[in-house]
Amino acid sequence: MGSRNVGWSSILVLLFVILNFTHSVSQTPNPKIGIISQIDSLNTLAAYNLNRNLKAAFQSATEAKRLALTSGEAKQIIRSICLESLVKARINQSADALSNLSLAETEFSAVMDANSRAEIFSARGLIYYLLSKFDSSKSCYEYAIQQFKSNRNELQSAFELNRLARVYLRSGESKNAIAVSETSSRIFDEKVDTEGKALSLDLKGEIYSAQRLYDKALASHQAGLIIFKSIQHLTGISISEVHIGNVWYMKAIDDSALFYYNSALMNYRALGDSNGIAICYTNLSRVFLEKNDFKKSINYANLTLSTIKGGEYKLIESTTYQQLCDIYAALGEYLKAVFFLKQSLILATSINHKVTIMDCRKSLSEVYYTIHSTDSAYANLLEAYHYKDTLQPLVYSKQLAELQNKYEVEKQQVVLNSLQQKDKIKSLEIHDQQNQIGRRNTIIISGLIIVLLLGFVIYLVYQQQKLAQDLERAIVVKDTKEQERIRFARDLHDEVGSGLSKISFLSGVLVSTNVVSEANSEKALAINETSKELVDSMRDLIWTLNQENTTLENLVVRIREFTSDYLEEFPIVVQFDFPEQIPDIIISKQSHREIFMSIKECLNNIVKHSGAKLVAMKLEVGNDLLFVRITDNGIGISGDNDAIGNGIRNMTNRITGIDGMFSLRNDVPNGVVVEIKIPLIKLRVS
Repeated sequence: MGSRNVGWSSILVLLFVILNFTHSVSQTPNPKIGIISQIDSLNTLAAYNLNRNLKAAFQSATEAKRLALTSGEAKQIIRSICLESLVKARINQSADALSNLSLAETEFSAVMDANSRAEIFSARGLIYYLLSKFDSSKSCYEYAIQQFKSNRNELQSAFELNRLARVYLRSGESKNAIAVSETSSRIFDEKVDTEGKALSLDLKGEIYSAQRLYDKALASHQAGLIIFKSIQHLTGISISEVHIGNVWYMKAIDDSALFYYNSALMNYRALGDSNGIAICYTNLSRVFLEKNDFKKSINYANLTLSTIKGGEYKLIESTTYQQLCDIYAALGEYLKAVFFLKQSLILATSINHKVTIMDCRKSLSEVYYTIHSTDSAYANLLEAYHYKDTLQPLVYSKQLAELQNKYEVEKQQVVLNSLQQKDKIKSLEIHDQQNQIGRRNTIIISGLIIVLLLGFVIYLVYQQQKLAQDLERAIVVKDTKEQERIRFARDLHDEVGSGLSKISFLSGVLVSTNVVSEANSEKALAINETSKELVDSMRDLIWTLNQENTTLENLVVRIREFTSDYLEEFPIVVQFDFPEQIPDIIISKQSHREIFMSIKECLNNIVKHSGAKLVAMKLEVGNDLLFVRITDNGIGISGDNDAIGNGIRNMTNRITGIDGMFSLRNDVPNGVVVEIKIPLIKLRVS
């Protein structure tokens, strides 16, 4: 009995020693784990400071890279190189940044996982975006999104989608920008990410600005700015302030624009961001040009060029040269203006930025026309129209609202289904407690019901998919026919329109040279006017043939756009009073054409006969009625003007032909008031 007790005591002592040894081994620190933890902390700090202090971010990323190279940890090396490259891209070292990323990809290609590849391509995407190489930026972001999704990193893919949407917006692909931004916004909402919410609001503001909905853009940018300030996100604060300044500039409120540009400049300096500083300088130059302060405007333009020197920011450099052209053109130094415009065009062409190329061509045409170089003016004008036709048309905010509303409805339905399921489970539990036999029967019956419901749901899904496929085939057939009609119209426009434009230009040159006789000069002038009218009519025909354009909303947009473009060439100020929300109504092509042509005729009469300096256009949609009023402050109308009388008869016949009412009367003390009233029911497609 005593020996048995001694044996058990020995076993217990041995177990105690083993347990203590195991505990002591587990407490011994692993040097490699400690280094990796230190590298991760430095990289995390660098990522945090990317939006707060670029110098501190660079120091942390460089130290992380040094430790990672020492330990040979490929994943940490790649992350630190990506962070270091992102800093370099914003301090005029883009070439070095891209070189480092390529070396990292080559060196560690065999051991890289999906997340590391995504980080490299994400960094490249941002660098190419800052360099305005938008095609390369799109490819990199698309690959990064694919890799993040394969690694189930949905939140990071949302940030990449947000950046991709900005690339689409800069390259004129507004439809893609809206679709991608809505996807990223939905993910940010699901993940409740504050930074993502602020980025989405700022991007939505840019989309509104592209649509000229400046009040909505301002509200969206300001909401994003508040969030960026709450999380001390200095990059976001600076970007939002630049965008708010842009909106105020477009609304012609220069003092507010100056305030936000200067505030953004101060924040970019604190951040150490050369790219952002240059953007602020060129915007300040633009505002001072509007104020006719040419000395300050030139000074800020030169500061822009010196700030980005060696950084390969070609779009900023190109727009700055455009700015210098505008300055010297305003000073009457046209040779300098042409020189800077050509420099801008070379840079814009090298990055294939179509909007800037179009603006350069248009400005060159205007300058050449001013210095009587008509051949060059005509050639550049044709090139400008060519690039205008290749740009994607804007898609208006109604689509954004529809997508967002659809998402909210789906989210509410998920919550409702969850609550219903919880109620069902709770009722089953109560029933089980009350009666065991009843519970068993309920389970059997519930199982049968579920089976039947599943069968019914499967049947409904099958029918719905079949219906969707049939509908999709019908839409494809319809779209094919519609596109063929539009293609035919565009071919007609390209073949005949270019000839008419040339006739218009040459006849205009004949009139201006005073070489021909007075009788022939009048005929040449008539040819010039007729060809211009035919070109405009052809463009309106192409617009109307597109079925997507024959809505009340797009008619209003077209009226506003045409009025702005048409009166831009004359010393006439135009004031619009249009509602922000237009009912979603598809109208007949006849109604679309007759209303637009009547307003066009009215504007033509004002320009030719009224001598007006101010035109006010008011449009209302309410009480089942479309109401348009156009007033001017010209000399009024007398009964002995046959040309005007014919125009009034034409307008009256057009409006009454679609069951509307047309009236024209002299205003007091001067000017003319034109009113159009049409019941909405007469506009709809029957």
